Amino acid sequence: MDNWDDLRHFLAVARAGSLGAAAKDLGVDQSTVFRRLRSLEKYLGTQIFERRQHGSYELTPAGDSLLTQADRIEAATFNIDRDVLGRDLQLSGLIRVTTADDIAAELLPRHLLAFQQSYPAISVELLTANRFFSLNRGEADVAIRPGDPVAEAQVIPRHVCPTCFGLFASPAYLRQAGRPAKIKDLNSHQMIGWKGDLYEHIFNTVLNEVDKPNIAYSSNSLLAQRAMVENDMGIAMLPEFLGAASGRLERILPRLRPDSGNLWILYHDKLRHAARLRAFVDFMLAALRQDPLLGYG
Repeated sequence: MDNWDDLRHFLAVARAGSLGAAAKDLGVDQSTVFRRLRSLEKYLGTQIFERRQHGSYELTPAGDSLLTQADRIEAATFNIDRDVLGRDLQLSGLIRVTTADDIAAELLPRHLLAFQQSYPAISVELLTANRFFSLNRGEADVAIRPGDPVAEAQVIPRHVCPTCFGLFASPAYLRQAGRPAKIKDLNSHQMIGWKGDLYEHIFNTVLNEVDKPNIAYSSNSLLAQRAMVENDMGIAMLPEFLGAASGRLERILPRLRPDSGNLWILYHDKLRHAARLRAFVDFMLAALRQDPLLGYG
């Protein structure tokens, strides 16, 4: 195999399941991904994907075999990269940071600005998506994640702070529908629910105390849920920092604070000696721990 780039595009399609999703992950257009796949199939002399309905791509037996080998090549390549990066003593270069869209929108911007002012030679690339970017596969250098970290080999977790949810509504909605005094009062209110999200079980646990919850709207995006609340569409359970950051919402039933786990900063063990990564992690740990939004409530 002469061209690792063809294999990289192959892995993206195998993991994403379609050309469009793979192209988005790679930051290229679909025609580039298609061309790379055709080049790889020509080199191997066999078909590695079958196209299914709705544009999905499924591995052939030859593709399955290639995937095993490509995973090994990718791991070896990233190990070489990390060994080199881990010896980087310069406070300069790029750091790729992955996080959830609500954290990216409301918590990080002012801290990233302060970091850049302190370390002007370090640039930050912020990655958000409806999936976790893998630190082990080198898709990102640092992850800032809510919840509790999934055990990953060679990934170091640093605890930032505990996190909680709260119920929020707009003043206009409360004037129209009334302010709940206890959780059972939510029976007479429109709720904005969770759909297919890792926090859905927390929302459902809270609503177990409501006889017949009226889920008028739902979304898997916290930012979309908050926008619905701001537009007087109902009551939503949001991370405390996200509701507080709005400035347009009111907290209801303030003693109700469902535990949502913790906020973490994670990075790969082989990058722990890279000066720019140490500077970023230490800076963000201090900044987030002192952020008044994370002490809301």
